[in-house]
Amino acid sequence: SISNYMNVDYSYDNRYLLDIAMSIDGSTRFGNETQGGFSLFGHSWGVFPSINGAWLISSEKFMKDVHFINLLKLRAGYGITGNDDIKDYQTMTYFSSIRLQGVANGMILSNIANPKIQWETTGRYNAGIDASLFNERLFLSFDVFSSLTKNLLVRKQFQDVAGLDYYWTNEGSLTNNGYEISLNSKLLNYKHFKWEFGFNIGHYINKITSLPNGDFTTSVYDGEILSAVGNAAGMFYGYKTKGVFATEAAASTAYTDPTTGIKGPLRIQNADGSYSTFGAGDVIFEDKNKDGIIDAKDKQVLGNPNPKFYGTITNKFSYNKLTLTALFTYSYGNDVYDYQRSLLEAGKDYSNQSTQMLNRWTTEGQVT
Repeated sequence: SISNYMNVDYSYDNRYLLDIAMSIDGSTRFGNETQGGFSLFGHSWGVFPSINGAWLISSEKFMKDVHFINLLKLRAGYGITGNDDIKDYQTMTYFSSIRLQGVANGMILSNIANPKIQWETTGRYNAGIDASLFNERLFLSFDVFSSLTKNLLVRKQFQDVAGLDYYWTNEGSLTNNGYEISLNSKLLNYKHFKWEFGFNIGHYINKITSLPNGDFTTSVYDGEILSAVGNAAGMFYGYKTKGVFATEAAASTAYTDPTTGIKGPLRIQNADGSYSTFGAGDVIFEDKNKDGIIDAKDKQVLGNPNPKFYGTITNKFSYNKLTLTALFTYSYGNDVYDYQRSLLEAGKDYSNQSTQMLNRWTTEGQVT
C-alpha cells in the first residue's frame, strides 16, 4: 500500500485554529473497477479529506481573570476515512496446491476475482471540549461523534455450486453514534514521587441502515453472525435452547397444536425429507414460530457483541527516574461467544472434553 498526505494548519491570534488534511491511499487489496476515488498507473486510489476547527476560549480577554482554568478549547470537525481490512488477493482469481490422499499434488480454485472490491468509506462528524484546570492538575475532555459508513466490506457465502465457502464484497451502510468522556489528574506531585490517574468511558450505538441484496448470515468459528437492516453489526444468531428433555414423556408432549390443543413431540426434518422427533436427552430448542418443526425459521438473535460502555483506567507512578505504568481496559454489557467452550462441551467427536461433560444426560428422569 502507498499513502500520500497533505496537511495545512492555520492559527489566528492564538484563538481560532483550523486544520485541513487529506490523504490519498492506494492498496493492492483494491480492485481496478472501484467506485469513487480515481485511477492512476492502472490502480485505484482513494481520497480521504478532513477539516477541523477549534476556538481557544481560554485565550480570550474575558478569561484572563478566571485563574483556575488553564486551557479551555471548543472544537468540531468532519473527516472521511477508508478501511481495507481484508485478506490480500481477494480481488483476484487464484489457485492453491493440495495434497491428495498423500500420493499426489493438485491445484484447487481458492478465490474468484471481484475487481470491484474497494475500501469502506466512513464520514464522521465530531465535536468536543477540552479543559485543563487547577494549574494543570486536572484535565477533562468530552467528545460526541456521528458517522456513516458506506460500501461495507462484508463476507458473504457462495452457493454450494461454486465450490468455495465465501467471498468479499462491498455492500450496504452503517451508522455509528456515541460519546467519550476522559479524565486525567495529577493526584500527587511531590519532588521525588508523582502519581497520575486517568479514566475514560465511551458509549456507541451502531445500526445497519441498508443492504442492497437483503439480510444474510456469516459463519464464524462454527457460529453464525447476522447482518440485517435495523440491527447492530455482528449480532450472534442461531437456535435458542431451553435445557434438555429429562424424560421421554416430556419430549413427547413438548409441542401443543394452537388449533386443536393436541400435544405431541417437536420434529426436525432430515435431508431426505422425512422427519425425526426429539426424545429424552435431546436439547430443547425454542420453537419460535410455533409450528412444531425446528428449522431455519426458528433461528433468532442470541446476543449482541457491542458493549454498553467501554474504556480504560490508567495509573502512572514515578519515583525519581523510575516510572511504573499500569493500563486496564474494560467493556460492559456486551455478549461473548465462548468458542473454546463450544469445543470442550460439544461431545461431537473424540477430542478431549471438559469435566462438565460428566454431567450430561444419561438416564431417564435425569435433570441436567
